[in-house]
Amino acid sequence: MSIEDYLLTDCDQPMNLKQTTPVKKDLVVQDSCPALTVSGVYFKCSIIGPEVLPKKEIKQRIKQFLYEPLEQERGFTACLITPTANENKENVQRGIENLSRYLTNTLDTPDEEKYRKIGFNYKVFQEDIVGLEGT
Repeated sequence: MSIEDYLLTDCDQPMNLKQTTPVKKDLVVQDSCPALTVSGVYFKCSIIGPEVLPKKEIKQRIKQFLYEPLEQERGFTACLITPTANENKENVQRGIENLSRYLTNTLDTPDEEKYRKIGFNYKVFQEDIVGLEGT
């Protein structure tokens, strides 16, 4: 029986194959039941728990973990979430630069009235900051 035939058969049927079947000199195929194989890439993060999860679920668990201290540490949480939860790193960088500029202007010139307020309707604010999760 060929390997292709074996892989297409039902796993409940007994097979008379050795543990490994050499196909080529440098290639060895492990005989196994296709129903017992795992497909996909899985991730584990010891900080959030012992589970091994697919990418979508691990990202969701990381977000949950990062949002937990939100009420006690709002600034710290925003610093963790903004670069972690947003896919487009260029947008994150631009948003952080603009937020830094707002803070720097306020700290450098506290008597300047125009730096005491952020124009939420300003184009730069709407494009670079509003769309970022965590800001």
